[in-house]
This record gives sequence, structure tokens and C-alpha cells, in this order.
Amino acid sequence: ASQCAIEALVDADPTLGATELVRIAHEAIFHRIVAEMDTRRELIQMATTLTLAVLGNDDIVEIGHVGDSRAYHHDGESLIQVTEDHTHGMDLVTAGELTVKEAKASPDWHVLSNYLGFESFRVATHRVPMRIGDRLLLCSDGLSNMLTDHEMAVLVSTGTPADAAASLISAANEAGGLDNISVVVVEAIE
Repeated sequence: ASQCAIEALVDADPTLGATELVRIAHEAIFHRIVAEMDTRRELIQMATTLTLAVLGNDDIVEIGHVGDSRAYHHDGESLIQVTEDHTHGMDLVTAGELTVKEAKASPDWHVLSNYLGFESFRVATHRVPMRIGDRLLLCSDGLSNMLTDHEMAVLVSTGTPADAAASLISAANEAGGLDNISVVVVEAIE
């Protein structure tokens, strides 16, 4: 599913906004499932998360988000989580039914409640102001589940964006690497 989404995004109009781009990724997955469902019934379970950034010529980055991959903004001092996880546990926290601590103890904490695939989905969008030197971190939960926000803040601000991404992946693997680790680090330059 993630490969299908990325292939669709590579071919998409780069002037589109985040919501439109997420919809293109979803439609590509949905059409593949429908096209091959008769011969590959297991594809009905094909799904992925997606967090993307639309970089423009101004000082605002638009984030499109579905699932539990995350976007963070680092302003040189603080690492701020931009997106909210779309999981059953976080949904209960948002609804005021559980505290974060209670939800984390639930077996449904990491079960996705929103994803791209066969079913309908909702796109969360965010607009992030970026100044020169600010960094944007996009990552899968394979990173955010393995490192603390403090650990990520230290590593995302170290070296070039490529160095920071490599350091984050290495640290997540050293911490156990229990899931796929995808990382993108972008720095605002003049």
C-alpha cells in the first residue's frame, strides 16, 4: 500500500495541496484493491499511513496526515509534534474518555482508526510556519515509538538534514528497531 501511494504521489501534480495529494494516494490504493480483488482477495486488507509536506515558496508548509506516522517542527530550540495519531487509543483521549496514560495501557492504543486503503478516511491538515534554519521531521511510528521527543529533538538538530535522518534511524535501531523506520528531515533555507 505504501509503495502504491508513493508511486501515485511521484506522478501527481506538484502544485496540488496536501488534501488533494492524500486523496490521490488513497485512490491509487483503492483502485489497485478493486482491480485485483477477484484474484488477490487479501488485498482488501491493504492499507497505509501517510504524512506528507507540501513545500512552497513562502514560509508556510502544509502537512497532510492520515494514520500514526507523524510530523514534527523543530524551531532550533523545541521539537513540537504537529500531527495527532489516528489510533483507537488517541481517539478515546480526544473524546475525553481516557487519559493518555490510561490509553497507552490499552491493547487498542496503536490500532489505527484512520488509514488509506479500502475504507473511507479523513485527512488532517496543518499549516506550519517555517523560518530559516527550522527543520521539519516526518517519520513513521517505527521512529516515534522507539525514541523520546527529547532524543529526537537532539538528533534532528544535529548536522545536515541527511546526517540527522541517518542518526535518527540509527538511534531507533539501537533502541530495538521494532518496526519499519521511515524518516525525512527538511530544513528551511534562504
